[in-house]
Amino acid sequence: MKAGKIFRAEDWWIGKASLLMGMVYMLSALFDIRFGSFALWAACSMATIIGFASLGYLLNDYFDRDADRLAGKKNFLLGKGPAQLALFFLIAVLLLALPWYFLPWDVYTLGMMAAQLLAYFLYSVPPIRVKERGAAGILADALYAHGIPAVMATYTYMLISGFPPDILLLALLFAWQLTAGLRNVLLHQLDDMPGDARSGTSTYATQRGGIPHGLIQGLRIAELLLLIALLVYCALWQLSFVWALPAVALSLMVCARMRAADGYRRYYPNILYDQWLPYTFIIILSLRDIRYLLLLPLHGLLFSREIISELYHSIPWSHYTTVLRSTSVALADRVRLAANWLIYLIFRLAGIDLIKEQTDAIGYIRRRMHRHQR
Repeated sequence: MKAGKIFRAEDWWIGKASLLMGMVYMLSALFDIRFGSFALWAACSMATIIGFASLGYLLNDYFDRDADRLAGKKNFLLGKGPAQLALFFLIAVLLLALPWYFLPWDVYTLGMMAAQLLAYFLYSVPPIRVKERGAAGILADALYAHGIPAVMATYTYMLISGFPPDILLLALLFAWQLTAGLRNVLLHQLDDMPGDARSGTSTYATQRGGIPHGLIQGLRIAELLLLIALLVYCALWQLSFVWALPAVALSLMVCARMRAADGYRRYYPNILYDQWLPYTFIIILSLRDIRYLLLLPLHGLLFSREIISELYHSIPWSHYTTVLRSTSVALADRVRLAANWLIYLIFRLAGIDLIKEQTDAIGYIRRRMHRHQR
């Protein structure tokens, strides 16, 4: 069994890991992280991101086993023995903790880690299990999935760069990500309503018989406004961050042209966070050091393979191959004709008319050589 299935990476790899790595690029640009040290910080960041996400989903799946069995939902911990479960949790904890041997931390970092782990336990573990306590579950999910990781990442990169804590920056990041987290968990609960009804799981959505569309739209507008405010604030430090604003506008235009049933449109602006912004921040990084462009193919390989594959298969390659082949043949004929006329003109300048001689250049040269040999 693949490790990604055990840790439910398909649920968080693109939506959360890609966003957090995009934030790593953003913070590296904002705090002038040197290319020479970037690889270590980025690798440690990715490892601890994977560890935190894996632990959160393991805890949730562990205490959801009975409900998921009744609802007919996939849960890869079903049927696993104590030794296997202990191994899975140990791997997640090691991935979470070991990078902090290299990453800088202080008492505030430890406080945020404790808050993150506490949110995991409060959300999943009985008897509290706020997942089934309406608004408290919504808030806990938004905090551990978005709000706390964003602040922890920003504070860590402040420590890495020696930059003094900026309360407004931290507040904007927290507010933006908390709002995005609230919208995401509400949509997730809306999608899970049929299964939750079968298993008797009580959530904010099931308690209210659904989620008002106006609430989702209001959160979407609020998070976009908070993102724009954050980017403008970053641009006051580093002017190059103004290039992130057109990315927001272009993503809105692309979203507007999507079909209403398209998942990317329904969950917008998630595609902005996990696709558009990370690449934009890489470009901003490369304006200072062109070597950062090496991140483009690496990020694409890790986080955009499905989109790249979809784009690749949407291109009518057979049509373009046929057009290229016919164009190449036509171009070769034109080049051959032009070369023949050039040779003819060169011979005419030498007083030789190949047309009257009824031969080509090679034939004429051979004829002359044969005459000399005789």
